[in-house]
Amino acid sequence: MADLPPSTQSALAVPPVAAKVTAVAEQADLKENPRKRVRTDSDDNGESDEGNRTNGATVVAAAQGSVVPTLAPLSAAPGAGGAAPPASSFPPLSASQASVPTLGAVQMQSHALTHSITAFSAASGLEPTLFGNCNVDDALRIVTDLILRYINQSNLEIEAKFGLLLDKQTGQRIRLPVVSETVISPSDASWMRFESNMPAEWHKRINERLNKRVEETQKPNHKGHRVGFKRVLERDRFYQEDGVRTRVTFDWDGNNIVPGGIMWKERLADLNMHLPMCPFDFRISINTEEPASMPSSQWTHERKKNRATYKHQHCKVDLTLVTSQDVANTTHELELELWDVAALKREHGRHLRKERNSFAELVRVFLDNARVLARLP
Repeated sequence: MADLPPSTQSALAVPPVAAKVTAVAEQADLKENPRKRVRTDSDDNGESDEGNRTNGATVVAAAQGSVVPTLAPLSAAPGAGGAAPPASSFPPLSASQASVPTLGAVQMQSHALTHSITAFSAASGLEPTLFGNCNVDDALRIVTDLILRYINQSNLEIEAKFGLLLDKQTGQRIRLPVVSETVISPSDASWMRFESNMPAEWHKRINERLNKRVEETQKPNHKGHRVGFKRVLERDRFYQEDGVRTRVTFDWDGNNIVPGGIMWKERLADLNMHLPMCPFDFRISINTEEPASMPSSQWTHERKKNRATYKHQHCKVDLTLVTSQDVANTTHELELELWDVAALKREHGRHLRKERNSFAELVRVFLDNARVLARLP
């Protein structure tokens, strides 16, 4: 860490048991695809959101315009300064990219899968409903529909990014006549855009909460799954050849390519979730990350990533400081990934064979983790 700038050294705290946690994670069944050690953000698409960029203060103002209470300023991390950096922009999607499948076989599958979730009511002796099955929230069914549409794709990536849904005209957080979680219809989302950045003080607070959780799960009396921790210091360089944009990930010094670090990414679909009672909204994205060959051209721009990764069961959380050379700013990003897509595919196969399976449970845990993270700051 000695070669890092002071702001980078201090901005992301490491839990005291990080070394022990890493060893635990490696020995446990938290198998990680080495090609997926590199995550991308909105800059991966090489586009700007109509040239519209906002800074961290704008994001805070947008949040204050909603029902979310204003946060008292937190003391800045040593050497990090106190200013919130500019927010990264996210390109809008076409209707075809963001469309949700119409009623059909996919929805019939998701209906069967989500209704396979049973309630635990032994303590009260109550049945969940008069029909004996659980009521499944619409958001879970919609997310399940989206994943089922692409479950047979190879090199699939399922992630959620956290930020704010902003009105393109006002730059403020969207205001809808709802008071709880709402799935935004992709066909009616052209007037809003998603900002995946957050104020520095929120980033710091989430870092502290996640580190605390790592500590809690390492205690001898902890009965559940432990939270694994890993620090990743890398830099991405982007190349443009024959209309194809390739990302190559190097170590922090930029001398060596990390294993599986050459790839190109294709976005398949996005789904925006508005949470008016929470500090964050989030966007669920379905992508593919295809292995690629090393480009022969010169790279066009570079991003340095200082990342803390927290892994729990089939999901992992990436808390990242991203410094972009081409725009000379730092963004504070939070992402959740359902990293064990292989397990999801196996459970889907069991469903097709009419065997007991955990497909819907895996999707539910991913969605619930996103909901919990949206409430953290």
